[in-house]
Amino acid sequence: MPHNPFFSVVALLIKTLTLPNPNLISQLLLPLPLRYSPVTALNSLLRQLLRCGRFPQALALFSAALEAKTSPLDCFSFSIMIHGFCFSGQLRGALDLLTLFESRGGPPNVVMYTTLIDGCCKNGDLEEAERLFKRIGEVGLVPNELTYTVMINGYFRHGLQRHGFDLYNEMRGKGVLPNLYTYNSLIAECCRCRDLDRAFKLFDEMRESGVSHNVVTYNTLLGGLCREKRTTDALKLFDKMTKEGIRPNLITFNLLIDGYGKEGNMSKAMSTLDYMKVSGFLPNIVTYNMLINGFSQAGDLVGTANIYREMKERDLSPTKVTYTILIDAFARGNDMKRAFDVYYAMERAGKEVDVYTYGVLMRGLCEEGNLKDAWKLFESMSEKKQKPSNVIYDTMIYGHCKEGSSYRALRLVKEMRDNGLVPNVASYGLTIRLLVKDGKLCEAEALLNEMVLFGLPWWPKKFKLRVS
Repeated sequence: MPHNPFFSVVALLIKTLTLPNPNLISQLLLPLPLRYSPVTALNSLLRQLLRCGRFPQALALFSAALEAKTSPLDCFSFSIMIHGFCFSGQLRGALDLLTLFESRGGPPNVVMYTTLIDGCCKNGDLEEAERLFKRIGEVGLVPNELTYTVMINGYFRHGLQRHGFDLYNEMRGKGVLPNLYTYNSLIAECCRCRDLDRAFKLFDEMRESGVSHNVVTYNTLLGGLCREKRTTDALKLFDKMTKEGIRPNLITFNLLIDGYGKEGNMSKAMSTLDYMKVSGFLPNIVTYNMLINGFSQAGDLVGTANIYREMKERDLSPTKVTYTILIDAFARGNDMKRAFDVYYAMERAGKEVDVYTYGVLMRGLCEEGNLKDAWKLFESMSEKKQKPSNVIYDTMIYGHCKEGSSYRALRLVKEMRDNGLVPNVASYGLTIRLLVKDGKLCEAEALLNEMVLFGLPWWPKKFKLRVS
């Protein structure tokens, strides 16, 4: 029987890999027909290993094939491993692999460069991404629509919107047609920057260019409209989506529910929830968090409790976000006992109490004038290795000013500065006013000068310092 070169790859795999699950090798080999050439078999195995999250094993197999002079390797083998390095965050290894491939005389392809550009952008090295993009033309290759799109995304990721749209215009000028991924990225950036007019122009341009919308396109625009509290327009877009034959998904319904919640229209939010269930989608923890938050913001503690009960009946465990929303709901309802009951339940559940949760509790305590417990909670943050944020300091300053304690308020202002934070205008204004009231004019004037130094707005009529 003639030797089948495919089995040399199998032997190499078994020889070089140490897998915790012995059956994994069989699972990897099952989809490979015996007619595969050695290089095709090797590349398929490398892909399978990377899909299984076995980058070290894929690298071991690739390295062994690299060392064995008779083992097959081609440009696709290198492209697969470059993707593996980028996906695992090892950008230097991916760049070294490209250099190695070129040193072996192999002509690089657009896929390699596109993968590397994407990896550089996602790992924060925009300068290297730009260098690679420029090099594509230098080696005689032409960027395709995916290459342009990952570079445009890189600019957006780094807050360089103008650069991204300039590159998009260059792309169109060179006759490279944008695809669905390109348009979705551009629309998402417009929505992020609240430029919905431009987003809808791109949406219309898609149809003119023969590019079909998908559920991601619609969800991105729905999210943009809901963030602007334009739920009427969002509902019209939802109707257009269904007429176009695009089936909404769980994210679609969650966006609408959140939009109605932010508008305080909880009856619409609940009817959307019902429609969601009828459409075959079960609400997830994100859905319930949005509903709990909506009822909380509307001051409807009964509605909040009912949704929380339904969530528990469905055996969904509260997340850190759920607990914090509930704490906020009770704090806003001036029920700090129940707020702390939820806080203790959160700790018992092993959920990390973050700065935002502390801020919600302190705001509630300061609002009811319980500065003693607010201060205890503030000091306990250091024990939990949590650093107070600007919001927490400003909340505590507000509480002490409300109580009339200029000493504590001034101490917190100074502590903020020492920690590299800048109090907001309200904190400065309230503290200055209280210092003036207590006759501490020098301290008040010093804070006023600080405001000017930090470029904060101030109003002389509000802060008259009468020096007698």
